[in-house]
Amino acid sequence: MSDTWSSIQAHKKQLDSLRERLQRRRKQDSGHLGEI
Repeated sequence: MSDTWSSIQAHKKQLDSLRERLQRRRKQDSGHLGEI
């Protein structure tokens, strides 16, 4: 039980970091578009 829970937590953490990276990249892209 605890093993599955910890794996779920790790998976959630991975997804969160991935989403954060995507949002950051999108912000950078929009910034570059604004400069042009």
